Amino acid sequence: MRLGLDTRPIVTSKGRGIGNYAIQLYEALVKIVDWDIILYSYEGVSVKTFSLELRDANEVVYEGDFESTITEFCKDYKVDVFYTPNALEDTRIPLNKEMLLNTVLVGTVHDIIPYIMKKQYFINGKVPCDLMKRYNSLSGFDLIFSNSMTTQNDLQTFLKLQDVCNIYMSGKKRLANDKEIENIYRDLRRKYRLSNNYFISIAGAGINKNIEGLVKSYKKYACANNRTRQLVIVFKMSDFTYNNLKYYLFKHNLKNVVLINAPTEEELIALLRHSSWLIAVSHYEGFGMPVVEAWSENIPVMCSNNSSLGEISKDVAVHVNPGDINSIAEGYQMIDTMSIEQREEYIRKGVEKSKFFTWENTATKFANQVEYIFERNLKC
Repeated sequence: MRLGLDTRPIVTSKGRGIGNYAIQLYEALVKIVDWDIILYSYEGVSVKTFSLELRDANEVVYEGDFESTITEFCKDYKVDVFYTPNALEDTRIPLNKEMLLNTVLVGTVHDIIPYIMKKQYFINGKVPCDLMKRYNSLSGFDLIFSNSMTTQNDLQTFLKLQDVCNIYMSGKKRLANDKEIENIYRDLRRKYRLSNNYFISIAGAGINKNIEGLVKSYKKYACANNRTRQLVIVFKMSDFTYNNLKYYLFKHNLKNVVLINAPTEEELIALLRHSSWLIAVSHYEGFGMPVVEAWSENIPVMCSNNSSLGEISKDVAVHVNPGDINSIAEGYQMIDTMSIEQREEYIRKGVEKSKFFTWENTATKFANQVEYIFERNLKC
């Protein structure tokens, strides 16, 4: 079988998120299958600049418009199956089988949160036509992968898709040089005046990330205590988001909240590794990569009790209601005063749970399903 792999998300969202998912899946996949794998790279950028482990893979780098080059790729290289790690990639014309000359089309949908939370995302509560067009295009895929049962159920319930298979991703970090990480942390600690045993939130600016609830509940927790642990909020912020958060913290005298904007991957590992708890109180998630990353770094987790966060962390994390400020504030209080023995039990459970989430497991399930759908299409 000849498998074409779409590398566009690796370039467009490199570092974290879908780009991180794609590159680590591909690296695991080339180790376990003997298929003829060809990387489709677009806009003149080679994916090999992002991955040494893919340096020996066959790759075709295109320039020009996406629609014509993807057709050319499938035709010239006789691609049997084409996979995209982001089936909702924002292109002028959504990916479809006609464009691929009836090549078997497989893709991953990480979430449909804007659809689920359309009343919060859109002024009139209605999904815009261009986004709805992309959602509707999913019916043309031969197989859709989700990365949680939550997303699988959402796709089947709201978009009426049938051929959806859940394969959990992994959040484990690449191996990093421990000495280098410690040096980075020492610099960060000095720069931001970090204390011991701080809470960390690897958040985001999306409405679903619940930054407002994260900070307001911390304020309530801080008001009820003379001494509070630092809360370190880490993600790539726009100037607007950063300035608004800074103003809120200043207005409410929350000196114990530290904002770190756009950290590098190594800085993120260093900050996570030295935290005492990961805080993830999103209103809704499609998976929850930071949660698995925290477990793999021996860091316990306090997270939302709903969507995929509640799904993957059942009996392993301290759960709070993300829509209730009091619930989150009580969660802060609980983990702040928790005994060493109780915290170590959460760490033990998290480490054990993290062993389930590996890229080898993900790649194996991926390969089995792709092979099945390919053989099914041959018989049709």
